[in-house]
Amino acid sequence: MSQALLFKRPSPFTLPGDNARFDPSHFAARGMAPGNGFSGVCPGGTCFLNLLTRKTGNDTGTGSPISGINGLIGKYTGYSTATGAQGISLTGLSAAPATQTCAAIVYATAFSQPVVAMSHGGNSDGLALFANTTTGALGVFANSGGNIVSTKAIITLNTPWFIAASANSTISKINFVATNLITGKTLSDSVSSAIGFTATGTYRVAADNYADGWVGGIAAAMYAPNFLSTQELSLWGSDPWSFWYPRTLDLSMMMRPNTGVADVLYAQILL
Repeated sequence: MSQALLFKRPSPFTLPGDNARFDPSHFAARGMAPGNGFSGVCPGGTCFLNLLTRKTGNDTGTGSPISGINGLIGKYTGYSTATGAQGISLTGLSAAPATQTCAAIVYATAFSQPVVAMSHGGNSDGLALFANTTTGALGVFANSGGNIVSTKAIITLNTPWFIAASANSTISKINFVATNLITGKTLSDSVSSAIGFTATGTYRVAADNYADGWVGGIAAAMYAPNFLSTQELSLWGSDPWSFWYPRTLDLSMMMRPNTGVADVLYAQILL
């Protein structure tokens, strides 16, 4: 006779630990491979570790990079002011796909409309994700299409967020999601607008090539050659850290105290 034991897992909105790795089975990882996508975390300092290649990129600008540890998102890097930032550079795409997704775990102390994660050629040739300087609404820009801003996925200052955008230039569609990592509330949006990608280039985290830096902290970021529906983005928003920190059920997780926030039950069948 079998028995089912239920174990509590900590909130999916809290940093699950320090065992970051790339999980190709995650639905947001479709099409990703070394040299064709980026998944990274801040290992400490003003740098990012690419989990696909295990190579580190460092700040390349003349701005004011910062780093530290935040109790809600862990180790982070970013900028204290937007001016002069060039971001953290990592080897980019070898081709320019028609579908592109980028996402990050962030907090902002000011909205400076920089890129959070992007493919970068001469200017903004691949998808670039930012927060509007006035409203905090998520937006994207690329080689063509201008600034395309959501009216529903809006973030707030001094709050940890999971943010993502996914674009398909063939059908002129951009999907957005923003999840508040304190409340667990997810905001999603879908915008129909022409957008185009051309040259390949370099992934940049925390800034773009216009010397605009992300004012605040970024703990994790990704870039993938795929297109995610709003349903998929919202599902990802229900467990945002899982892309960078794949969940495993082990004794340490079972022994953690109840946080009282959005605990999830998992069943294990004992035969």
